[in-house]
Amino acid sequence: MKRLKLLLLVVVISISTKNTFAQISFSHTAGAAAYIADVAVLPAVVYSPRANLLQLGSEATVSLGTHLGFGFNYNTAGTDNYFGYELPVLAEINLGCGSSPDSDVGFGGFLGLGYGVNKMGASNSIGSVHNEASGIYVNGGIRAIINDQPLGLRVSYLMNNKVGFSDVIGLSFFYMLGE
Repeated sequence: MKRLKLLLLVVVISISTKNTFAQISFSHTAGAAAYIADVAVLPAVVYSPRANLLQLGSEATVSLGTHLGFGFNYNTAGTDNYFGYELPVLAEINLGCGSSPDSDVGFGGFLGLGYGVNKMGASNSIGSVHNEASGIYVNGGIRAIINDQPLGLRVSYLMNNKVGFSDVIGLSFFYMLGE
């Protein structure tokens, strides 16, 4: 019975990967983000490199990557200073526009799941606050060619597993590099 289940699993995997290609490619984006937690809203820059590990079709890939975010502001008057970063590692399914460097479709999207860390703090003349988050990271977004520019929007959610700190929502606008 175990051999039959194993054989069935091998057949299903073989059929499901019949039209896949094992060509690894690289894609990346850069843009602006805002991370939102109970303690602050942190504006940041974001860089998102990814390796497209599996091409499922002409306009679909599975990738492994990150969305590195970093925000910093120092005001000499001592008001509204902030610092923060976000580092997720996730697998994503990419469809249509931007799914690979060879994509020639004008619209697409992506959905990802992984693990992330976020730390942010803010201080002003009244005092300082901070938020530390780590846990399951979910994100999704759209990519499109708008006025001949490869652009996109992304929403993320970091489900915090640290007691006493809040979850983090991220919003970003990005430009697809090398498209």
